[in-house]
Amino acid sequence: MVVKFQNSHKLFFFISIVVLLFHFSQLQAQSEEIEKADSLLRIGQFEKAAEFYQLEIKSTKDSSQLAAAYIGLAKSELVQSKFDRALGNYIHAETFTNSQNQQNLQEIYTGIGVVHSKLKNFKKAEDYLKKALNQITTENIFALKVYINLAGLYIETDNPKALSTYQKSLKLAKKLNRKDIQAVVYTNLSNYYIEQKKWLSSKLNAEKSLQIREQLQMPVSVITYNNYGYALVQLGNIKEGINAYKKALPKASLQEKERLLFNLMNAYKGALNYKEALAFSQQYDRVKDSIDAKQYREKIATIQTAYETEKNKKKIELLQAENAHKKREFEQLIIGGIILLGLLIIIGFLYFKNQQVKQKLAKSKLKQQLLQVQLNPHFLFNALQQIQFYIFNNEKENSMDYLANFSRLIRLVLETSNKEFISLSEEIEMLKNYLYLQQSAVSNKFQYFFTINTETDSSELQIPVMLVQPFVENAVLHGVNDHANGEIQLIFKQDVTNQQIIAEIIDNGKGIEHTKKINQQRLHNSMGSAILDERVLEYNKTHSRKIKLQVLEADKTKNSPGTHIVIYMPYRVA
Repeated sequence: MVVKFQNSHKLFFFISIVVLLFHFSQLQAQSEEIEKADSLLRIGQFEKAAEFYQLEIKSTKDSSQLAAAYIGLAKSELVQSKFDRALGNYIHAETFTNSQNQQNLQEIYTGIGVVHSKLKNFKKAEDYLKKALNQITTENIFALKVYINLAGLYIETDNPKALSTYQKSLKLAKKLNRKDIQAVVYTNLSNYYIEQKKWLSSKLNAEKSLQIREQLQMPVSVITYNNYGYALVQLGNIKEGINAYKKALPKASLQEKERLLFNLMNAYKGALNYKEALAFSQQYDRVKDSIDAKQYREKIATIQTAYETEKNKKKIELLQAENAHKKREFEQLIIGGIILLGLLIIIGFLYFKNQQVKQKLAKSKLKQQLLQVQLNPHFLFNALQQIQFYIFNNEKENSMDYLANFSRLIRLVLETSNKEFISLSEEIEMLKNYLYLQQSAVSNKFQYFFTINTETDSSELQIPVMLVQPFVENAVLHGVNDHANGEIQLIFKQDVTNQQIIAEIIDNGKGIEHTKKINQQRLHNSMGSAILDERVLEYNKTHSRKIKLQVLEADKTKNSPGTHIVIYMPYRVA
């Protein structure tokens, strides 16, 4: 199996920025500061450009100059992935833009659409991109930009309109004779056909993109060569596919190298050239370790700034209401009482909607973090290494058995990651697969036992998803991992009177105090506990029947007292 580039259709974001910068030179005459900033923006000096835009904002009261400065500042922040700031400045720009200024409104609505798309607010992104399209009266470069953004958005959301929208953007790019954009659209189409498993169509579109790039002497496109190689390998032309991967490798970023090396390793396996496959496997491991270390640092920084980002988003919503108030100052002088009342109602409604959005976003991020804690890259890496070990040692039955459990676990995790509740039978299946994989991967084999005592069929009992697994993981990693005769007991009982499932996780490890000392030295565990505590807290805020936890010593009389976790979970019957 060959790994393709994930989310390579996001080239539409790159095209958006290219077109934004291209058309920035065509804006109406601006002040000297804005002209300097525009020049800096076009050559990629984004931070320096932002300084000139901010200087203009502080020094002028002219609405058109302010609108241009805020649009430029938003663009400089958008290309640096400062999405919350970019959104705020686009909103400022709209405040100072006349409703007849279609060019500014096109810029603003497209920019806001791109920001919402990057923040995964896909419905808002589509709404703003369509608003931008409504401002366009002729088929021009702005229309092309919006079509490409919409196509990328439809890819993100699995919308069947993606193909027709890409085809429409390709037709317009040809009409405008923009071959550079045609090359990018062909690459996006090749990736689309890979998603659809239409290998020949993907190959043909990648070839068209490569031909145009060669004619225009454009830089090597790593994604295009990867798509081309991927389609060739799937069509059975492994040799040419390998050559395509190798052409992309010298220009690839660290993340792109990881995927290319993995593709090369699997391609050589398919060609039965195990020597080359092993060499590329070793290169892949080194690159992946570098990426894991970088992502680990970035994840820490992201978690530390999460709450600040939420506060900034709230400020942006309130700022939008405040700017709307200022824009209507003259009308308020005439019908002040009516407008004031209406404004108060609007602010209250926006605040209510803002709270709803914040709660949904917090829940989404928490689920993602919980998924990362449950199935972190280190565990995935070890699992793949174990499979590789079985294969290289020709242990076919072990490798197939291990791979089957690993696949079932991944499938269950992905299928339930966006759910609030899961059946007890699915939760138990996921735990069994997880424990089997962990048992196979450690040197000191431990034993685990399940006891299920329910009056109702376990497939009908719905419990909060992914609540038990982190405690089982702690029992393995910090309880029985180094224990010569490790045992883990998992007991599930139905309390019909109180309508709750009582889950117990009991291990014979070194106990609570020893685990606390270890946790002080392990960031993973502290982060996992914090996320779990927050999830229980958020659940209890919004549900009348609460989740309760107890942490006890399993047996105080022993040298290794072990740990006894009791979780009281409300259930519902499907």
